[in-house]
Amino acid sequence: MGRDSARRHGCRHFQEELQGPARVEDLKGNKKCRGVLIKDTAGVVLAHWKGAADMILANCSAYVGADGATHEFGIHNRSNLDKVIKDMAMANLCSIAFAFKQVHNNDWSKSDKELTLLLSIVGLKHPCRPEAKDAIEACRKAGVAVRMRLKQKGHVVAVAGDGIRDGPAHTEADVRLSMRTDFAEVSSDIVILNNSFNTVVTATRWGRYIYNNMQRFIQFQLTANVAALVINFVSVVSSGNMPLTTVQQLLWTEPLISNAMWRNLAAQAVFQVAVVLVLQYRGRDAFGTSQVTNDTMIFNAFVLCQLFNEFNAREIERRNIFTGLLRDRMFLLVVAGTLALQVVMVEVLTMFAGTKRLSWGQWRTCSSIALMSWPIGWAVKFIPVLERPFYEILARWEIVLASTRKEAD
Repeated sequence: MGRDSARRHGCRHFQEELQGPARVEDLKGNKKCRGVLIKDTAGVVLAHWKGAADMILANCSAYVGADGATHEFGIHNRSNLDKVIKDMAMANLCSIAFAFKQVHNNDWSKSDKELTLLLSIVGLKHPCRPEAKDAIEACRKAGVAVRMRLKQKGHVVAVAGDGIRDGPAHTEADVRLSMRTDFAEVSSDIVILNNSFNTVVTATRWGRYIYNNMQRFIQFQLTANVAALVINFVSVVSSGNMPLTTVQQLLWTEPLISNAMWRNLAAQAVFQVAVVLVLQYRGRDAFGTSQVTNDTMIFNAFVLCQLFNEFNAREIERRNIFTGLLRDRMFLLVVAGTLALQVVMVEVLTMFAGTKRLSWGQWRTCSSIALMSWPIGWAVKFIPVLERPFYEILARWEIVLASTRKEAD
């Protein structure tokens, strides 16, 4: 392109086959502009430059017009070209300028003082990678906005860098991805080995899988532990007895928590606390059982509530908790194994667990109670929640109260 441009704009002695560069240098030590000394067929040495348009233009005193003639730069012409370069930048084009001058006696040191003739300014558009379109569309569907976004707006920013020019943004990003370059790999959280933006979608998908599974596990465990803690506390304070023994608890209970999780686990915990306390104080009279049998029913109902709540924990926001259930074979295997162990615990290991065997009717009663967690989990998801995390709201009120106290003092 530089050769054709030079030929069209008056450099008719430009050699078709170059004899080879005499020397290659950066413009005043700046790597954004590079020049080369070339000797043409007539033996004339020319210094040809290419690089950032604004820097090349600043070192030119004249330009080659469309008519092939040389024209001196005036204030008006230079300002017009400055505007062209800025317009290219606004249009996301990389502006490259080409310039040359004749060098006498191969004196390179004088050739970079003034790039006499500006040949042309071109705007280059960086094409997207072939797979980028589909990857960006997948990111948009997943709620990931592919655009420049300031961290000051409170968003988590990920930057995919592939060179030194991405260094400043790469350093300030929350998540740093590199396209397998030595510079970016040093400070990266994730290195994309196949140099494909489509891998960002895969990394995001797997990251969300792990994050969502952690949320589901925490929601499930918090529901069980909150319910067990309240049940034992109220029972010990009121009657001196714990309906859930130490062995039973050891075997069955042991900024990730969103507002939706708090809503879900609060509803399930309140339901389980209410059910177990009713069984604790009214179970013997309602079912005509002994204290040991009633405690076993409490334990059985509590564990079955956790078992049914595992289905609720599969979805934090969506109401259909059975989506893709048959494909999740590991989940079904865990549920079946837990249910089998619970049956063994109640019906076989009675001496070890301090339980008593239950009748079919008592099993149906416990299962019916636990089954109520499904409609409760479905109904509670109609309750809207704030987007801002609950702990941020508490922290904000804490700051307000602290400032109020200081003003009062």
